Amino acid sequence: MTASLRAISAASPLAKLADWLELSVLLDFDRNASRQELATELRLNGTIEAPGAFDTADNLDTGGAGQEGSADVEAEVDHDGHHAEAIADDAFMELERRSKFADEGYPFRLEGDSIELKNGIDPVLSSYVFLLLLSWCGPNQDGTPRHHPERVFEALCAKAVALYLGGPDNAKGHRFGWPRAGEHKSFADALGNAIEKLCEGGQVKHRAQSRVPKDDQLDVIAWIPFPDKRPGQLIAFGQCATGANWEAKLSELPDTAAWCTYWMTDPPLVPPIRTFFVPHCIERGHWDWVTTRTGIIFERCRISSQLIALDGDEFESARLWTRDRLQS
Repeated sequence: MTASLRAISAASPLAKLADWLELSVLLDFDRNASRQELATELRLNGTIEAPGAFDTADNLDTGGAGQEGSADVEAEVDHDGHHAEAIADDAFMELERRSKFADEGYPFRLEGDSIELKNGIDPVLSSYVFLLLLSWCGPNQDGTPRHHPERVFEALCAKAVALYLGGPDNAKGHRFGWPRAGEHKSFADALGNAIEKLCEGGQVKHRAQSRVPKDDQLDVIAWIPFPDKRPGQLIAFGQCATGANWEAKLSELPDTAAWCTYWMTDPPLVPPIRTFFVPHCIERGHWDWVTTRTGIIFERCRISSQLIALDGDEFESARLWTRDRLQS
């Protein structure tokens, strides 16, 4: 399959070109990709042969903000490819930023004009690789065993934000999003369980609703408890978005104080801070715009900088899904 630059440029061109290079490393036999390979693809016909079964055009949203320069990239490639080298240079600059921002969680090594997999890295265990595949493929691509990657993503985010807040000895993370397994499947039971864990919030307000709420746009809760278990602690509410239309969800999570007042009889004394999680990489020119609408944002590099490896039983389905995607 091919993915045209028109489709790529419609959704943050440099981010998608950098994604393509990383995927090429994972799927090519020699486990590397070069700046020249990208420039050649651009110069020849303005298209990129998508690695394996990935089809960018099927998974990208062509709307939304943050598309500055996409028409310029398209024009540069379409007019005889004179600027293919410059575009490839920019894509490698994006890779360099990712290497810095993801820190030890970045599974690739940049060597001159090439990118390759680090020695000893198992892609199936890498949180960055899982997020890269989830960003490129989406969670529901046909023909692939699902293993519920969107639910795993929420669990991954809950752990990542807890690590950011100080780790298991200091902070707690909790996946609240629907659908839920176990005994707390209903919204009321799940919120009651969360209130009990927080030691704050009173009781669940049982309201007459025209429809039964699932999670009311709340996917992740994290907090730093005190030994005294008294109210007044740092709490974070988070929303997760895995699809290409993630920007449409930027304003779905309401003011956290209003959310707590609506659903809790004794809301937290300190309103929870807002966090937002996506498996994508967000380019520099779009970062401030997103952050001002979401609170603290955790994108691919930030998440993988906190949670490097998908080890343990809780992430078995993530490893299975990653393996299946790479083998497909």
